[in-house]
Amino acid sequence: MLEECLAQELIEVGLHPNFLPGSDHGRDVQSVIEHMFRLVPNAVSFRSHAYVDSTEISLALVERGIKYDSNLCLYLQPNLKPLWHWLGTLRFPVFWEDDVHSFNGKGWDFSEFKETFFSPGLKIL
Repeated sequence: MLEECLAQELIEVGLHPNFLPGSDHGRDVQSVIEHMFRLVPNAVSFRSHAYVDSTEISLALVERGIKYDSNLCLYLQPNLKPLWHWLGTLRFPVFWEDDVHSFNGKGWDFSEFKETFFSPGLKIL
């Protein structure tokens, strides 16, 4: 089903590269990117493990055709909207993530956050 949707260009796929030290994706930025594009040659977006980012990473990904990313966590911030990266790509900030939620010592009762989740703004989880 996924392959069929890709073949018909009904969906776009993104990368989830691991640039952290000791990664099995590669030993440096270029080798990680090469590894990921061998797996997903038509990728147009990315979000790195642990949101790892740098000018070197962004430039290399744009050179490979990346148009979008979701590589910025703005945890529970109101009124989120897409942002333009200085390289011309469109960035979709993440509104909520489970490990960030845990790190901040927040509870898991959704009713405590319902108003925040239904407030205006982009909600990428």
